[in-house]
Amino acid sequence: MLRRMSTYVVPLVLLTGAMGGAAVAEAPASALADLRARFCSPEPPRSIGPLYWYHGEDDADILEGIDKMHEGGMGNFTIESRPHSDYLGPKWWHDIEISLDRAKQLGMQVYIFDEKWFPSGIAGGLVQATSPRFWRHWLQETTVPVDGPQADFRCDVPEGEQVAGAVAVRRGGEPSEMLDLRERVSRDGRSLAWPAPAGQWDVFVYTMHSDAGHHDVLNPEATARFIELTHEETYRRFKDYFGTTLVGFFMDEPGFYNGGGQWPWTYDLAAEFRATKGYDLCAFLPALTHPEWASYRWVRYDYMDVLTRRYAAAFYKPIQDWCRAHGVVSMGHLIEHESTHQGLGRAPATRCA
Repeated sequence: MLRRMSTYVVPLVLLTGAMGGAAVAEAPASALADLRARFCSPEPPRSIGPLYWYHGEDDADILEGIDKMHEGGMGNFTIESRPHSDYLGPKWWHDIEISLDRAKQLGMQVYIFDEKWFPSGIAGGLVQATSPRFWRHWLQETTVPVDGPQADFRCDVPEGEQVAGAVAVRRGGEPSEMLDLRERVSRDGRSLAWPAPAGQWDVFVYTMHSDAGHHDVLNPEATARFIELTHEETYRRFKDYFGTTLVGFFMDEPGFYNGGGQWPWTYDLAAEFRATKGYDLCAFLPALTHPEWASYRWVRYDYMDVLTRRYAAAFYKPIQDWCRAHGVVSMGHLIEHESTHQGLGRAPATRCA
């Protein structure tokens, strides 16, 4: 028990040589006996790595916690802002310095949580503060029903950062074609005029929106800024610990953070999609929001393929490449497990009369 409870230790079990349930059942008795003997020995494996929560405590509290972890047989720990009162400020760097020094004395290894809280990639909001282009972006669908013929049909376009697409389809069942109406959108992006043919139609308008609360994981420049603020600054101050005492960075729950009816987007995603897949995604955007249209599922597949590859290249790869070049690992908790179904969730789109 720590003397003061302002610093918290959350156990993160990392069993060296751990085996899954099926493997344990099939393992030779001698292997299981050896594993048991190692854990029962006076010097068991130091295989537990706690998440050590920092809020800006006194030096004595921080060092006492590290000593207690070592005394309890733990071989590593992760410094985690939860949140630290001076994240990326003088007190934060001081707390890391005394922690690395004590860990080195005790022969322990340290990982550093790469964020003020979560999700990883925002540097406590400093990434988004750099430029609005680094904010999270998404497409929102608005549906306008039209009963044709209407030679002078006109409707307002919902306010957004830009109009990514405007598509008309015949209402009722799966459409046989999609009419691209982008050329019918006014130059200021505020209205749409279209001589609607006879029949019942739905006009789908797609506007891009931005949220300063999260960063754009599809923008490699945003990732570069994140690395500069966190990883690079840590290396500049503590490079002598890298690869020995300081062995890695721990990321937590990065992602698109799109809500229902929001489709992850960024400024040049449409251009990359055309270059990769050979057709214009913006002419088929209703296929994303209507999964029941079976003959258009290839559009959803292509979108997810481009989106996933872009996410990996723009966010994960730069971080992993940086860590590899500096002799440390990139690890962590990639997603909140109980809400994985919301990763690209879809709720009913806004419908306007």
